[in-house]
Amino acid sequence: MLVWLWLIQFAFADTARTVDISPAVSYYAQFVHTLDQPTYTWNWFGYQSRDPIWQTKLPADHRAGLDHARGLADKYWRAFCSPDATQNSAPCQPLDSDYGVKTNMYGPGLYLAVDPVVTQRFGGKEQEWVLLQVRLPARTKYIDIMQAPHDVPSNVRAVFAALNCPVEAYTRGPFLNYLLSSGSTYFRKLYATPDSCKDGIRKIFQTELGIDAFFFEYETVDFPECRQNPHHGAGILLINPDLLEANDVRVFNRLSTDDISDRARIQSLFYKAMHDMPEVAELNYAPHVPASPDPALFYQRIDFKCSNSLCTAQAMYCRRGQCQSIAMPDAPVPAYPTAMSQATAPLSQALGNQSLLWPDLEGHQTDPDISNWMHTNLAFCK
Repeated sequence: MLVWLWLIQFAFADTARTVDISPAVSYYAQFVHTLDQPTYTWNWFGYQSRDPIWQTKLPADHRAGLDHARGLADKYWRAFCSPDATQNSAPCQPLDSDYGVKTNMYGPGLYLAVDPVVTQRFGGKEQEWVLLQVRLPARTKYIDIMQAPHDVPSNVRAVFAALNCPVEAYTRGPFLNYLLSSGSTYFRKLYATPDSCKDGIRKIFQTELGIDAFFFEYETVDFPECRQNPHHGAGILLINPDLLEANDVRVFNRLSTDDISDRARIQSLFYKAMHDMPEVAELNYAPHVPASPDPALFYQRIDFKCSNSLCTAQAMYCRRGQCQSIAMPDAPVPAYPTAMSQATAPLSQALGNQSLLWPDLEGHQTDPDISNWMHTNLAFCK
């Protein structure tokens, strides 16, 4: 019996070494692109239960920011490694914990937003937030899941079948989407990925194609500057820790006082978002939410409709699928201000207050050229 188990293990371990993966490499090479210029991205997290260093006043170029970014990016491919070294066709260090494997759609890695506004809710409660600004260098090689076909040619599908990948499970959505999520157990109810499949995927996309990141469908602020880009509406998962250098990462928390130009630009993007998408500034309406018309109904949300100059809103109250709306006072679309102020700071309820991200920016000028900066520096505004 032990001999049979050993033979089965050996057979799976040898699979990725003997399967000709060149059809898959050639096919997916056409979807690999390289950034033509540096691109700014952001990652929010809360420091609760993390290293106490995040609670201290850090210089923006503190090494902790780079180490944190690299540490997360390093975990992605490690989730494809088998604890049994015989199952890996190349040296591979398995994860020492399941951090991100169960909770993230694509498993662990450094998840980056293409604007600093949309993922602010991940910054924890009240003042416990930390914000990483990550500038992806122009050499970044990426693959865009959203642009790849949902299906693949039969010879490519045959490669993954030979690697013992659950090919039929991949028909539930874009084929590439499921391949790159194979290091996660998020879809464990749909399929389980054998080690031979994970090893083959790692060889194709890491060893042969050398991708540093991939783009996946995700929410973004609908900035007018970005609407014409075919990639608009995406997040980025960075999976190569060696891509980043010290000057690519900046780290901020509520105590930050240096690097004023970067911080002022980030705050300006929040004002820009409030102007372009007033619905993101629910706090403008929160003080005016009327009382429930029926004690049995609970406040659910505010529904917005905005024109070029005016927003109308109604509060929705619901219980067990039954809803009732109450009209709220009209409000003008917030202007993009010339100076920053706590009284008009466009922050979400995630932070629990209306103050500026950084109080020392009170009265500081907003970026008057923010639109041009976006066209040059944001991933999907070019």
